[in-house]
Amino acid sequence: MNNIDVFILAGGQSKRFKEDKTLFVLHKKTMIEHVADALFGFSENIYIVSKNPEKYSFIKNAISIKDIIDIQNPLSGLYTACTYTEKPFLIVGADMPFIQKELIEYMLKSHKKEATVFKIKGFFEPLLAIYSPSAKDKIKYCIENNKASFQQLLNMLDLNILTEEQAKKIDKELKSFVNINTKEDISKFI
Repeated sequence: MNNIDVFILAGGQSKRFKEDKTLFVLHKKTMIEHVADALFGFSENIYIVSKNPEKYSFIKNAISIKDIIDIQNPLSGLYTACTYTEKPFLIVGADMPFIQKELIEYMLKSHKKEATVFKIKGFFEPLLAIYSPSAKDKIKYCIENNKASFQQLLNMLDLNILTEEQAKKIDKELKSFVNINTKEDISKFI
């Protein structure tokens, strides 16, 4: 076990998916179970952050917690994570069922600064990243000042940036970073 906590963000509305994508069954398990299974073993503390924590009480080895700030934005989940831990933590989207454990291991070994993020195709990947609780005040500032986007937040943090080339050495097709937003997205990867 590593000295980190893990937070799965499950606060989205699944508008484009047309049903709750976190509970969509893919290969006999819900999408969020695939995510939780990929993270099992990295921490004794795996949390699922959502507006409705009871919905995920069936997931073994994870604790469901409620978003502290009631806004529809992933930064609220990140802020909630900062209030639940005092050590570095991994953030993962609940709609990322293809995460490779080796990539997380690499991130953990590489972590330093306020956040460790990959830059893929010119953009930061904030939903498979490691953050420090010291980012809490900056997250709150972004939320309170209508700058509630991960990209704006990352511009304020002291970043350890990992490259696409580093990621491809472990995950050649970069499947770990795939967010499932539509049912068509699933058909591309199975």
